[in-house]
Amino acid sequence: MSVLETREFPQETHETIAEKNYAELLDDSRSLAIEIGVDQHTYVTTFELLEKLRQFDEQTARESLQTLPLALKTAQAIHDVFPDAEVDLAAIWSSSLLHDIGKIEVSQDLIAKSNEGTDWGLKDHTQIIPHAWLGGQIARQYGLSDTIARAIEEHHHKQDSVLAYGVDEELSDSERITRDCLTTADFTDAMLTRTNTRNEHLSYGERLEAVWNHICFVFNDYNSRDYLATTVYKNLALAT
Repeated sequence: MSVLETREFPQETHETIAEKNYAELLDDSRSLAIEIGVDQHTYVTTFELLEKLRQFDEQTARESLQTLPLALKTAQAIHDVFPDAEVDLAAIWSSSLLHDIGKIEVSQDLIAKSNEGTDWGLKDHTQIIPHAWLGGQIARQYGLSDTIARAIEEHHHKQDSVLAYGVDEELSDSERITRDCLTTADFTDAMLTRTNTRNEHLSYGERLEAVWNHICFVFNDYNSRDYLATTVYKNLALAT
C-alpha cells in the first residue's frame, strides 16, 4: 500500500523561505509534522537533535528548516507523476531537518568559514566530507529509521564529490525517493535562497539553470524523466 493512501500532502508550504525567521520556520515544521502524521518518537527525536544542531550553529539549523518545504514539494511532484510511488513523508520530514546533524562532529571554525562565505581549501573540503556519514550514524544512535539515516548519509548524492560521500546502490524505492527528495531540496536551497561560494559568481538565471541540471541528473534513472524533472522544477522554482 502506498504511504499516500493513508497520508495527505500538506496543503500549504512556505513560499518565502528567505523572509522567515528561525522561529517561524520552526513553527512551520511543527505544523507540517502534524499534517503529515509523523510518529511521536520521530517527532521528539528529530526536534531534540535539531536543537543540538541549533546550539552548535543556528545558521546551519535554519538552512535545515529551509530544506523541508522544498523536499515536500519534490515529493509532491513525484506523487503527481507516479501516484503509486512509495513516498514516506515522515522520513522526508525528519531527514530534511537533520541532514546536516553530522556537522556537530566537525570543526566549528569550518562551519563559520562556510557561513561567512570564505572559500574552503582542499583541507576544508576533506574535513567536511564525513559529516554526511556521521549524521547517519547519529540518526541510528537515536533510534531513527534506516530510511532517515540513509537519506542523511547520501544527501550529497549526485552533488559535488559524490564518490567521496558514497552511494548505496541497494536502497528500496522508498529509501531512494527519500534520498532524492532531500538531495534535490538541499541543492535548491543552497543555490536559490542563499549566497555562498558555490553560487556568488552566478546570476539568478544561471542559478536556476544549475537547479534544472541537478534535477535532471538526480532523476535520470526514473521513468518519464523529462516530465518528472519538469514537474519537480516548477514546484521548486515557485516555492523559492
